[in-house]
Order: sequence, then C-alpha cells, then structure tokens
Amino acid sequence: MNYKSMARLTAVAVIFMQLLIACGGLSSKQKTAAGDALKALRKIEAATQVGVNYQQYGQLVIDAKAQVNEASSALPDGELKKELNATMEAYADAGQAWSTKVSSFPLKPDTEPGATLMRKYNLKTHSFKAGSTELVWLSEDDARQAAWGAAAAHLLAAQKLLDQ
Repeated sequence: MNYKSMARLTAVAVIFMQLLIACGGLSSKQKTAAGDALKALRKIEAATQVGVNYQQYGQLVIDAKAQVNEASSALPDGELKKELNATMEAYADAGQAWSTKVSSFPLKPDTEPGATLMRKYNLKTHSFKAGSTELVWLSEDDARQAAWGAAAAHLLAAQKLLDQ
C-alpha cells in the first residue's frame, strides 16, 4: 500500500469515527432539555438546603416535573434519562411523605405510601405501646430526608453524565 492509499484510508477512518461520536452524542436540543431539567431539579435541592415550606416545595416539584418530562421525551433511553427520572421520583417521594405529615395521617409501614417508601429508602419503624395496643409508624421527616439524599445522589450522577 502506498502513501496516498494510506492517507485516504486514514481520512476515511477519521471521518467514520467522527460520525460515530456525533451520532452517539446528544443534540443541542437534547442537551438544552436535560440542562433545563437539571436546573429545575437543582432549584428543589437548593430549597431543601435553606428551608422551604410544603406549598413552595409542591410548586417546585410541579415545575421540575414539567422540565423532566420534556427532557425525558427528548432524550434517548440511557443513563442520563434514568438519573433525571430517578431524581424526580425521589423528590416526588419526599413530597408524598411530607403530605402525610401535613394531613396529620401517620405514615404507616403496612399501607401506601409508607410500605413503598420503607422498602425504597430502608426506613426504620417507630413504635409506642400503650397497654395491649402497639402503634407502629414511620417518621415522615426520616422518609423525606432519605428521599432528598437519594435525589441528591441521582442529581449528581445526572450532572456528571451531561458534562461528559
């Protein structure tokens, strides 16, 4: 093989590799949608760090859900989409736990959403015995903190994937 043939073969290989990389990456529309979703999710994270009330939290979750839905429809199946949805799910779980506290219904380990939250976040039960009656419940605050911790981990993973 002569020099010109080698040069052509190398050029074709380089072009082929560039096409593979371009096809495997995200489009600018997908990156923007994922970035917007991350921004909305980080806003929830910031609110939980400085203090947020139940109503404000609910609105932040609604806003983030809209952004995550948009990103999810634009993104191909893969780790980034999975991490964005897992972050959103954890924030929604925290909202469910919080709603039981606001509504004055105990978060019970044998009914929903308590049973699912207990399994998902490895929550411990609390109990109180009065005579022959034993009350068993889950701490809404523990559930919320565990869900927020999981959300933070998924959010970090999503950010790293988008930055690649």
